[in-house]
Amino acid sequence: MFPSSPSDPDPFNVPTSSSISEELLRLLQADPATRDVTSTEGRRLAILAKIDPRTRDISMEEGIGLLVNNDALYGAFQKATVDKTWETVADLLAKLRPAPAQVSETKESQDATLSSWSYTYQGTAHDVLWEHITDHSERNVDFYSPFCSIVQSSGTGKSRCIDELSKEHLVVPMCLAAGPSGFPASDKSLYAYFQTSTSDPEVRVEAFLCALFDVLDTTIQSEYDDPTVPLAAWFRHRMTAGQTFLSHNEKRVTFYSQVVAKAHTLACKRVVKTVDTPAPGSSQPPSPPKMKFEDCPTAREIVQRLRATCQSKTQSELEDPFVLAFDEAHTLADEGLTGISSVIQHLRRSLRAIGEYVFSVFLSTTGKIAQFTAPSDADPSNRVSSRALSLVPPFTALGWDKLAKALPLKPTFEMIGLDYQVRLGRPLFGTRYLNLDVDLRVNEVMKFAASKILNVRDGLPPTLTPDQQTAILCHRLPIEFLSWGHATQLERKQVENHMRVCVTVREGLISLATINSSEPILSEAASNIMSKSSFNAPKALSESLTGCSIHTGNCGELAAMLLVTLARDKVVHAKEKRLAHPGFIPVIDFLKSLFASAPDAEGVASIFSAKPSVYNATSAKEAKDTTLEEAFQDDFLHFNHFIKRGAQGFKFAAKTAATSSPPTLPTLDRLLGFFLRNAALMGANSQRAFDFITFTCRGCTVRKSAMSIIIYQVKNDSSYSSKPHAYLFDAMDPFELGIFGPGDDPTIPVIRIVMALAGEAPALKCVQTPQRKGKFTAYDIWVSGLTAATYPIVGDQEQIWGDILRTSQSGWESIYNGQEMANELKKAMTPSAGDDDASWAWLKTAGEDVVMNESAV
Repeated sequence: MFPSSPSDPDPFNVPTSSSISEELLRLLQADPATRDVTSTEGRRLAILAKIDPRTRDISMEEGIGLLVNNDALYGAFQKATVDKTWETVADLLAKLRPAPAQVSETKESQDATLSSWSYTYQGTAHDVLWEHITDHSERNVDFYSPFCSIVQSSGTGKSRCIDELSKEHLVVPMCLAAGPSGFPASDKSLYAYFQTSTSDPEVRVEAFLCALFDVLDTTIQSEYDDPTVPLAAWFRHRMTAGQTFLSHNEKRVTFYSQVVAKAHTLACKRVVKTVDTPAPGSSQPPSPPKMKFEDCPTAREIVQRLRATCQSKTQSELEDPFVLAFDEAHTLADEGLTGISSVIQHLRRSLRAIGEYVFSVFLSTTGKIAQFTAPSDADPSNRVSSRALSLVPPFTALGWDKLAKALPLKPTFEMIGLDYQVRLGRPLFGTRYLNLDVDLRVNEVMKFAASKILNVRDGLPPTLTPDQQTAILCHRLPIEFLSWGHATQLERKQVENHMRVCVTVREGLISLATINSSEPILSEAASNIMSKSSFNAPKALSESLTGCSIHTGNCGELAAMLLVTLARDKVVHAKEKRLAHPGFIPVIDFLKSLFASAPDAEGVASIFSAKPSVYNATSAKEAKDTTLEEAFQDDFLHFNHFIKRGAQGFKFAAKTAATSSPPTLPTLDRLLGFFLRNAALMGANSQRAFDFITFTCRGCTVRKSAMSIIIYQVKNDSSYSSKPHAYLFDAMDPFELGIFGPGDDPTIPVIRIVMALAGEAPALKCVQTPQRKGKFTAYDIWVSGLTAATYPIVGDQEQIWGDILRTSQSGWESIYNGQEMANELKKAMTPSAGDDDASWAWLKTAGEDVVMNESAV
């Protein structure tokens, strides 16, 4: 295992050079497995990271990824293996991947947190969790041990879900935080007990469980005497009443002091171990020895006694399992290089011996997900790794938008401003906002949101790590991670440290399905960070895409969405013009921010004075002669992030009678939902005719008759240049695409934009001849190239934007990452995949074969 980190009140203090080199050399010499440099570079880097308190949590897989992707680090590493001095490597590592700092809590923030826990719980996550627990408890023969983890990012309500569960079911709550870093407060005596190294971890765990159930049994026997009060609710009140941000009530403190004292006493007794003999013919290895303390009952026997006590006291047949809830469980993970920590491993074994009567839940906001959800193949249990038994799947379904306010059928901009937006997403921000002083609310919640994205104490760091830059972009753009080892590690880091949401853990616990779910408050905080001159958004995106961990897209859509996002931000953060309704930007201001205002090189009239290419037949003369600037002078956009659709096509009509409640009431049309949510839409994979949409509203009241769209199609092919292709606009028909319904008669025009990003001849023009009648009015804009001549935002960074495009075009070629001759052989191994000769070396005539053989001789 790793040594303990140096004791230092400041976790960012730099250790002495000699201490790093001496400690690393001692560990390498003690571990023969690390002497082969070629096979253990990532392992050595992980050891070094653990020694240095500036880094600490770099895994072996992430260490390998850093070495592969950073030439300076790799060179320094190779040099260090020769001269045995590691200071340069440590310094580089600290710059590339510093350890995340815990977000601090101001007095106002602490008060808001405490108050937020008194906010009425919303949703059914606790019921779904209980169903998860009981379902897997009843099928305990299929699972290795009765425990699961709650895998989710910070602020999603993990602890509150457990607290709500404890109102109805007997839950023993434990917080194993290292100090006053969050809420609920740490059970300090428990934390200290599990951090001690004076006894065998197996003995420590068994002694703890025996002591815990014994003290719980004694407490219920002596104190619970009113069957009219549910036992679960009584015990919850006993353990949580009067808790503060820094401490628990006296009864809880005494309870765990008694548990720890008894555990220490038991740990000093002689241990008796027994081994179960496998059944004849069984192919399974024998179970690890079961243990008990001399002259003492086993943990399973104490639990049976506890169940009898509960049945007697409640005068009922108790069938439900007891729940042990380990909050901040990552502190149990004194993780070595082999994966799951010894404490957790022994805890799993002990819980297995107890059986279905007890179910444990591990929660952690800052720990590594893999500490509790390692892939089956890497599990230390032979039964799990051989797939004879499974681990209980992690629980992720904590819900979303539970604080969302009900809206009238025609909400105004004031009704859907920050006070509405902050309640969307996880409950962390909404409950905090509602419990802050009115004068402090906006600034405090925005600062807090930024700190949660970056995982920092306060303020914007002078330099951002790659993980922090990726997090900022993820909260604006629908960025997806690839499903290979290093990418999966980075994806997990985003969940653990930067508020990315885990939707599910795939079968076998091999990988996560994650997204940056729609959360307008975090997106606005990310927008504020991106508006700083120190943040270079295109450079950050280019670097993220070239790291081989993020899906580059197929047609440059990420570059296009970033252009649109930055154009939006430029209007929102413009100092010279204060928006009447913050976040709601005039369409014309947005277009002038996105596009160059001068006519294009071919002398075509400005897009703002252009007429529509299609006009609504029901209002032919008025629509036909209206310029774009006139048509959209009263229209607004409202988006600060993108939502990627999973479903093909659209069903944007209002809820059907079968799904509305009650069915006779009118409901909001779903087309309004994106605008209300401050979101733009990205089409599903393989979506035809368009890539993304932003939604517009005429006037300051949101209603279907005032809504329309700007629809975008992106091309990253140089064959699309300055000459518009009319068929692309024809395909962007909102009726054909299902965005407008058959019975709709839209009076607000549509804007259709084709962004031919790879076009070699810059052009910006409206396609307006010949005009024709249709069911809607549309202004069609063709933009060629990705230069400052068409997009002012590009400025002097054409090379960087070009790199983003090239990554999208050639991302598949990243597999050919060797020397020239090696790459030729690799290309031969992927026949016909590319256009170079090596990919087609197999296709030859007899004459060519003779010539090639003669050349070889």
